[in-house]
Amino acid sequence: MSTESKVQRLYAVSMVVTAVVVATSESDAEHVFRAHKSAIISDGDYDPECEYEVKQGSPLPQGWEEDCLPYGNLVDQTIGQWLDLAPPEVVRDTKTIDMFAEVAPC
Repeated sequence: MSTESKVQRLYAVSMVVTAVVVATSESDAEHVFRAHKSAIISDGDYDPECEYEVKQGSPLPQGWEEDCLPYGNLVDQTIGQWLDLAPPEVVRDTKTIDMFAEVAPC
């Protein structure tokens, strides 16, 4: 039995892609990369890395706004709509946690 939650959440995931291109300058190299981006990504064996869960008030990755549609979105809701649906975060009281710890005998 899986203990993983079935609640849909937003996550910022990144991946670093490096390719070797033939170009006449740095700006041309960027242009060549953009032109062949799909092929570069499909040829590579890149590992995505989850950076953080996107929550109300957390920053969105560069180029993303609350009115954007996230990938994996099966119901056509914007990031802002997903954030509005997110359950409230559970706040744990870390100040009194020690009073429940067992004291080791001397």
